[in-house]
Amino acid sequence: MKENKIIVGLGNSPVKFNGTRHNFGFDVVDSFCEKYDLKYDYLGSSCQLAKTRKSGYLRNKLETHAIVARPITYMNTCGPKIKKLLDKLEAKVENMLVIYDDIDLNLGRLRFRPNGSAGGHRGIKSIINSLGTDEFARLKLGIGPQGDMPSEKFVLEEFSKEDIPVKQDVINTSIKAIIDFCNQNIDGLMSKYNGVNHSEN
Repeated sequence: MKENKIIVGLGNSPVKFNGTRHNFGFDVVDSFCEKYDLKYDYLGSSCQLAKTRKSGYLRNKLETHAIVARPITYMNTCGPKIKKLLDKLEAKVENMLVIYDDIDLNLGRLRFRPNGSAGGHRGIKSIINSLGTDEFARLKLGIGPQGDMPSEKFVLEEFSKEDIPVKQDVINTSIKAIIDFCNQNIDGLMSKYNGVNHSEN
């Protein structure tokens, strides 16, 4: 068995932010755990964690186990929590996938990236600053277009009723993408998923 993969969903942990665009990463990892009957435990005050080895449903799907993480904090300060997680698990940055919302992509789009700058996303900026590297994989989930609304307000709005079916399609595809991340290199994932556009379905 290969080393564990670390799947991190980003969002704001207080309940009042549930359902907002900025919590799209949380929605994906929560849906993954729900689908495969994985239960969250707590790593101190750092993260909620769910481990795939507790489930029989994934044993024939994964070449390696995954540890799903939900940082217990606000988006903009998630970096120290994620560093603590990796240190505690003695996990390598190259085995981590961070899943988060991207205002520059339209809803329905997904995009894998092997590394790169924060691109204005404060959660990713916090992670880069805490880890001292931008060499970690990301799965970006489109939430745009934002229109005339300021970014700070737009990301904290809930998805519209009309957006929910497309959002669910993205979640379903992202669950498959998590499994693929555990089994494949990211170059193949970029080819497979970066052209997906559920808003055209």
